[in-house]
Amino acid sequence: MSDQNFSQSHVIVIVGGGAAGLSVAAGLLRKSGDIDVAIIEPSSDHYYQPGWTLVGGGAMSAEETHRQEQEYMPDKATWIKDAVVSFQPDANQVTLASGKTVNYKYLVVAAGLQLDWDSVSGLVDTLGFNGVTSNYRFDLAPYTWRLTQDFPVRRRCLHNRPCQSNARVRRKKPCISALIIGEKANSLLMCTFTAREVQCSGCLPMPKR
Repeated sequence: MSDQNFSQSHVIVIVGGGAAGLSVAAGLLRKSGDIDVAIIEPSSDHYYQPGWTLVGGGAMSAEETHRQEQEYMPDKATWIKDAVVSFQPDANQVTLASGKTVNYKYLVVAAGLQLDWDSVSGLVDTLGFNGVTSNYRFDLAPYTWRLTQDFPVRRRCLHNRPCQSNARVRRKKPCISALIIGEKANSLLMCTFTAREVQCSGCLPMPKR
C-alpha cells in the first residue's frame, strides 16, 4: 500500500475509503493485481457504519466497528489521504482539498452521505439526551441500546414506514434485537412488517428448549 498523495494520474480513482470503496478496490485488484487503483480518503479512522444498528441493538460494541483505515487499505492500492472538493468530469479530473488535482480513466464515487442534523430544529442539542437517539452516529448507537434496555414496557411496537433508502433494512435490525431481548426476558415480541404499518401480536411465552 502506498500513501504517496502526490500521484496525479491513475487508471481507476475511487472516491471514498469506506466499506463500499474498499470493497470495489479489493475486488478489482483481486481480478488484476497490476491494475492502477487509487483511493481518495482523508480519514485515518475506518468505521463500519452498518454495524452501528447492531450496536444499537446490543449485538456489537461500538469499539468493534472502529478500526484504522490502514488495516483495510488494499496493499496494491495507492492511498491519497485527502478529500475531494469538486469534480471535473469533462476533464476526467477531481480537485482535492489540498488544491491538487488527480486525473483518472475510470472514476468510482463511493463517498457516502453527509448527515444534516441541523435541518431539524433543536435536534443537535437533544441528541443523546431525553430519549432522543440515532444509529447513524458512532457515539449515539450505544445510547440506543441503553434506551432499549431501560424501556419500561415489555411490549414493543416498531413502525416501518415506506422508505426508498437503506433505512428500511436498518430499522429491522433493532426489531430483531428487541426479539432477542424478549427472549432473555422469557417473552417473545412478534412484529410483522408491512408496507404501511407494523402488526404486533404482543408478548408470547417463549417455548422451552
